[in-house]
Amino acid sequence: MFDAKPVVEIADGFLIRRMGWLHTKRMAFGDMEKVIAVSRDAITHEETMVGFFDASGHEVWVSEFDKGFSQQIKKIPGILKGFVGLDGFVSEKPFERMEQVLWTRESSH
Repeated sequence: MFDAKPVVEIADGFLIRRMGWLHTKRMAFGDMEKVIAVSRDAITHEETMVGFFDASGHEVWVSEFDKGFSQQIKKIPGILKGFVGLDGFVSEKPFERMEQVLWTRESSH
């Protein structure tokens, strides 16, 4: 049976989000420049999204509702040194958007 729920994976140095059979977004950890978390509140639920960005403007967003999200997010501190993680990332006011930088690449300058 086909499961349409998006899946988050980490494989071969890439963060991968698969949606269905044909749609896949991926980004190499070595290309990442910034990772942010955003909490957005819809009428029915609150959702945490984590966005991964590279220098060329490419981005991959994963949702806490994606299959494998928690397990994969827990692996990232071992890959991106200094990655903060989502501990304590909770919106304090209903319907208020919250954003936090979880990691940025250290400048070589």
